Amino acid sequence: MQRCLWGLIITRLVWPISAQQKLKDGLSILWLRMGLIWKRDPLAMLTEENVPNAYLDIREELDLHQFLSRLESMRSSAMAEVHLRGPFPGATYARILESTGAMLDAFHAMNVMIMKNQRATKGEAEILRYTVAERTHLSTRISHLFQGRNDLSKKTILKLILAQC
Repeated sequence: MQRCLWGLIITRLVWPISAQQKLKDGLSILWLRMGLIWKRDPLAMLTEENVPNAYLDIREELDLHQFLSRLESMRSSAMAEVHLRGPFPGATYARILESTGAMLDAFHAMNVMIMKNQRATKGEAEILRYTVAERTHLSTRISHLFQGRNDLSKKTILKLILAQC
């Protein structure tokens, strides 16, 4: 009986497999991948001379959605873990994962629209050429946010993301 109790203490408190840490790391990896996809500048594909390819192929999109579903299962596992620092913020992470899913859906919608209209009209091409500097600047900022390379703390970044929801 003492050995069983000792085994429970060791496996639950001293040496846990932390789903919370895996969730944080996985979310960072997912956002990094999304940032790299966004850096491809999907709107620039409409003005290129050759016929644009999908900036997000089906396999990559499927991988991202599968990874998101694994993160959602990790969130439910993290809520069942014993936490010495206080309760796990499950509702906050649920909103973050929901917002990340909405961003992935927006990536998909943009990809569908680009593949549907593969050539920009003269007016659209002119607007895209005129706004290339602003789009590059915005893309850099979004990529930094996805990659977590801001001077802001992670808590502030999460607040900014949640404020956008």
